Amino acid sequence: MRNLHLKLIAVFNSFDLKLYEANNIKIIGSIKIKRLPFHKHSRHEKHEGLYQKRSSPGSEFDPHTSPEDLEHHDAAKLISDYLEKILEKQCKYKELIVIGEHKTLGCFRQIIGHNVKQIMTKSIAKNLVHQELKYIEHAVFENS
Repeated sequence: MRNLHLKLIAVFNSFDLKLYEANNIKIIGSIKIKRLPFHKHSRHEKHEGLYQKRSSPGSEFDPHTSPEDLEHHDAAKLISDYLEKILEKQCKYKELIVIGEHKTLGCFRQIIGHNVKQIMTKSIAKNLVHQELKYIEHAVFENS
């Protein structure tokens, strides 16, 4: 089998990463299914009563990033680093197609390195991690 135009397809959300190989317009196999380590971010919200202001004087300077956004950012960083390593070790892939949950994909697009960005040809904002292979194929190759 010739690897003329081998594509790497990464399907992810903030908890899972699945990698597939595709040749032209057909997924030929699953490479890796990886469960991402979960880091729960917590932030203690200050209670503001009817007649009282927040208890701490620095409350106006609290970060405006929610714990959920931090989790998406952490997952995107892990996915980016992992794909960078794979693409560095295996030079056989000519294209990278990413399909991700919209928040995690948004963070991923901001984080990815130059090498990953050069090879990435398509990104799709859908959560298809738990879908069957035929739905992933349809999403990737319907307009190709």
